[in-house]
Formats: sequence, structure tokens, C-alpha cells
Amino acid sequence: MKPLTVLLTGCGAPGTSGTIMALRQNPDNRPVRIIGVDVNPETPGQQLVDEFAHVLPPENIDYRSRLLDVCQRNDVDLVIPQTTREVG
Repeated sequence: MKPLTVLLTGCGAPGTSGTIMALRQNPDNRPVRIIGVDVNPETPGQQLVDEFAHVLPPENIDYRSRLLDVCQRNDVDLVIPQTTREVG
């Protein structure tokens, strides 16, 4: 089965470790590759994901294009926003 590639935004946010654990322990036992992004280039959350990319704050005009670039380069199947700033 092809691994599911998930982009997890705000990977330094509270609760991220629980989200990552739930993805990895999914009931289908499907392999999951997690790409984490965060505005903090030194977030501790980057240690929990398979790959990490620094992104600009969601309010920045280039945020969406940077996120899209990360998605395209990593063949992302699913995006999970972790912070309310990203869904407004």
C-alpha cells in the first residue's frame, strides 16, 4: 500500500504530538509520511515528523504559494491545518 503523505501545518503547536501519533497508529495500518511545516524554523515539533519545512506566517502574502510548493514537491495527499490562523 502506498504511504499516505500528510502535510501538517503548525507542527510546533500544542497537540501536534497527539495528531502525529493518531496518524501513525491509524486503524488501517497504512504507512504515513508526515511533512511538518511551521513559522518557527527551530520548532521542537520538527523532531516528530519525517520532513520539515520552514514557512512564512499565514498572514504573509507568499504563505499560500510556499505551502503549495511544499505540497507539490512532496506529492502531498492530505493537508491538516493545526492553527486557527491558517483556516481564516
